[in-house]
Amino acid sequence: MIDVLICEDDFRIADIHKSLIEQYAELNCIGKTNSIIDTKRMLEENKVDLLLLDIYLPDDIAVKRLGEFRVLRPNLDVIVVSASNHDEHIKKSLRYGVYDYILKTDSLKRLKSSLSSYIKYFQTIEEQQTFNQDTIDHLIYKQQQYEPIKVLPKGIDGITLDLVRHQLMTHQDGLTAEELSEHLGASRTTARRYLEYLIRLKHAKVMPIYGIVGRPERRYFSL
Repeated sequence: MIDVLICEDDFRIADIHKSLIEQYAELNCIGKTNSIIDTKRMLEENKVDLLLLDIYLPDDIAVKRLGEFRVLRPNLDVIVVSASNHDEHIKKSLRYGVYDYILKTDSLKRLKSSLSSYIKYFQTIEEQQTFNQDTIDHLIYKQQQYEPIKVLPKGIDGITLDLVRHQLMTHQDGLTAEELSEHLGASRTTARRYLEYLIRLKHAKVMPIYGIVGRPERRYFSL
């Protein structure tokens, strides 16, 4: 079992990442933190194999603490999931040797691909007794084949889109645009725009639900 710790100060995104981790039998989410100090405490007190790490935290910039995390857990692997595309943050993360660096604007699908790849990477390192060049090359280059990143249309934000997907996945009886707007804290028009976009991508469907009186209610479901 691969023990994963989530460090993310937005509880909604942390919940999405936890739900994604729970889809893998090989992964075990041991907890969620939202600060450097809590992350260090969790690393001190628990076995952690993989850290999903946001960069902008209330008490510091996380890339400054990568070395401290590694001292606490020498075998720790890190996947950065951040809104930061600052060159200093990316360069420092890569030089530290993070397993992956994912921008939040494209995070959900990209993170899923990275977690699948990491499971194979972790299992190979743990189980392999002898290494040949092909095995080493596979571990170093990971042979990850990511889909080309699609530019989101105007009015569609990547983080909000992930939140909408998460809400649909967790409400198996579907959501109306009004119900979704309440969960997001956004207008009904905004909620409907994201729902219709997911329908165009074939990631959601809409069905009319007939009540006792009045017009049928349009409810949206995840695909």
